[in-house]
Amino acid sequence: VPTFVREDYGVMRTLLAGGNFLQAVWMLHRLASVYFDLADTLSTSMGPPANDVPAHGAFFDALAAGDTELAVKRIDDYLGNHDRQLTAALEALA
Repeated sequence: VPTFVREDYGVMRTLLAGGNFLQAVWMLHRLASVYFDLADTLSTSMGPPANDVPAHGAFFDALAAGDTELAVKRIDDYLGNHDRQLTAALEALA
């Protein structure tokens, strides 16, 4: 499994656990094998989004500034872009 995928999974788990959202941590743990298998399959056709680091930086900066509305917009934009890339990669496999 690519390093990015392991680190991304770790960030998701840490954020959910830090928010005491234990049901989501449990669900994420149960989905880990599927998540890693899918990521391994797609790793040859899709890497991390080019804007991954700056997008997350902007998200965390907005959170640190207390601007939750901007933080939501930043992460929503990033995830929308990521989902479009993922959809295109899955369609190419079909």
